[in-house]
Amino acid sequence: MPQTTTTTIDPVSRHLANSHLVTGSTPVPLIATSYDISISGGLADVVSTRTFRNAEANTIEATLTFPLPVDAVLYSLEARIGGRLLKAVAKAKSQARETYEDALDRGKTSVLHEELIKGVHLLSVGHVAPGTEIEITARFAIALSSISGRALVTIPTTVGEIYGASGLPDSDDLIHGGGVSNGTVSIRSDSGLPKLSGAVLVDSRASVPLNRPIHIEVLNWKPRDLYGRAADGRSVSLSIAPLAVPDALLSASILVDHSGSMNEVCALGSDLTKHAAAVLGLSEAADTLKDGDKLHLWEFDDRHIHLGTTDASGWRPLLRKLSQPHGGTEIGRALYGVVMGVPCRDVILITDGKSHAIDVQFLVRSGRRFTVVLIGEDSLDANVGHLASLSGGQIFIAADANVTDAVKAALASVRMNPLEWTGNSDEIEVSKAGMAVRASWPDGVEIVPEETARVVAAYAAHLKMARLKAEEAAPYAEAEGLVTHLTSLILVDEEGAAQSGLPATRKVALPSPATAAACFAGAPTAARQTARMMLPAVPARGSQKFLKGVPKRTLAANDPEFQQRSLQSLARKRSQNEPMRNSYDLGRNTLDAIPEALGCVSEPFSPRELAFAMPWRTHAVRLARGHYDDLDADTAGFIRKASARSELVACAVRLGVAPDRLVIAILADAASGINRFAARVARAILGRTFPAEARFAGHLLGFEDPPAAAVG
Repeated sequence: MPQTTTTTIDPVSRHLANSHLVTGSTPVPLIATSYDISISGGLADVVSTRTFRNAEANTIEATLTFPLPVDAVLYSLEARIGGRLLKAVAKAKSQARETYEDALDRGKTSVLHEELIKGVHLLSVGHVAPGTEIEITARFAIALSSISGRALVTIPTTVGEIYGASGLPDSDDLIHGGGVSNGTVSIRSDSGLPKLSGAVLVDSRASVPLNRPIHIEVLNWKPRDLYGRAADGRSVSLSIAPLAVPDALLSASILVDHSGSMNEVCALGSDLTKHAAAVLGLSEAADTLKDGDKLHLWEFDDRHIHLGTTDASGWRPLLRKLSQPHGGTEIGRALYGVVMGVPCRDVILITDGKSHAIDVQFLVRSGRRFTVVLIGEDSLDANVGHLASLSGGQIFIAADANVTDAVKAALASVRMNPLEWTGNSDEIEVSKAGMAVRASWPDGVEIVPEETARVVAAYAAHLKMARLKAEEAAPYAEAEGLVTHLTSLILVDEEGAAQSGLPATRKVALPSPATAAACFAGAPTAARQTARMMLPAVPARGSQKFLKGVPKRTLAANDPEFQQRSLQSLARKRSQNEPMRNSYDLGRNTLDAIPEALGCVSEPFSPRELAFAMPWRTHAVRLARGHYDDLDADTAGFIRKASARSELVACAVRLGVAPDRLVIAILADAASGINRFAARVARAILGRTFPAEARFAGHLLGFEDPPAAAVG
């Protein structure tokens, strides 16, 4: 058994913990955020530091889901705990998660950084002891973009409401609604003068609100070659320079998002909605069109409509057919319609990107090149940016309400033929956001060590990853220390004292975007009016998915909203979750209905259905201790009556646990394949190996056939 410790909580934390007991609210564990940005040539090295503090009386797990630029690569993770600095290592994704969960079981503080989907990351800090602080430092690299001759970089800090279901469990999904806080930003550049949008740098530093993206422009920027050293000791050369604009004719489909979210304010202080800014940008970009250009104009919400085809002279009149925003954001369906409807090689998507409704891999297989113009301070580039990257297109982010330059850059980019890969994984050239990015690993070349050597090697490795087969990519990412879809960064504080019991999970909500509040508060009159137009215009058939994006609040374990969620609602959600149905056959070895002797539910739910419906994340600590009276009446009644069965009591006696805890462990084990919090409860009660007696007890409740040893 690990040595446990009881921490004496300091007066400030004790006051906050007592306040939690009185008010029912939970102190937010994330107390400080800072960004230290170093720009060398065309590469930005971003050091993000987050400080977590446990102001409660018991150990907690703090989790934060947040956006990163889709083309960024996170390559370093450190934690400062009690004056000690710990460094993370890269492991295969499943192995890293297993290491983290094992550390939680042993009461050890652990930190895990995962990429959930491209552009969305999850940071988990487990077993933060009462009254202690943990400082987490992560480093990621991103190339500058080039729009109308300006060198830019954008770092997202939050996102707004997103249409559709992400496919992620609620515990991992992006949420906003947290309080607005400020962060410290410091910026240095060796290739020009950095300028921070919305703030003045004093001694290269500024305080910025974290409910808006961090937009940086490097004035008088000059490109230069960068050099690094790979994990295997080889030299790495990296060049990032603006793309030359060719004179080729343009043939493209332009797809304009006019869903309800496009009626939101484009940028704080602007009188333009996203849609109005997009239309204005498209109109002004007409000046760059040439005789012989051919454009197809589409718009979409829940449906997609082809508005017409024109040359340069008819572009502005065709734009008048664009209609006002309303409805949901079916990006995937609209792109499919465009691909099937018009035989154009290029598709330009103008959107805020706030939709999970897109099948990236399917669209890439269409052979089209997708270029994206992203609009709005609460935009999300996760899915659309990934699509652009995989298909050979580019993504351009409008830093403010001036969308014209981004649209012009997108039009110019599709005049180019895609940069071809020669098949040599040691020489890579790609186009990204108006930049030509070239990486090479020349043999026999020695480099002069620079401070940038590590970040250059990491970004070059990130480019190379896309050229490798899966069996080669995973070990390569581990060796280079990268967070990818195959690998995560993990560290465990083995020297620190172990905490007892399960940590209570506290999910940190991102701040709501500044533009969301502006829609109904301080925005100019025109913006408020267009924002209000969005709400009643949602069609009935799209309203369920649209409302999925309503901000999810961070809820304490004792929040009545979580405690009183109906089993019926959760069952409906489960019935729509295909991966969950693939993981478990609900009809196999389960009861068609819970016997009257075991429960008093109003609808015929099976025990496995009840297991899936339980609020494992919010109630894990209490359930592991055998406390279940605050669950809904049906679930509590099932546990109470099942634990009274004589055969189950006999199994519990043999295992040395209370009968009701055994029932909870059986339910937790049934849901463990799809819910890591349920798995934690099962391990906390019965250990890492589920005993044969527990399997037999599960059979008594209708879960599965009993093991032979238990039956005998």
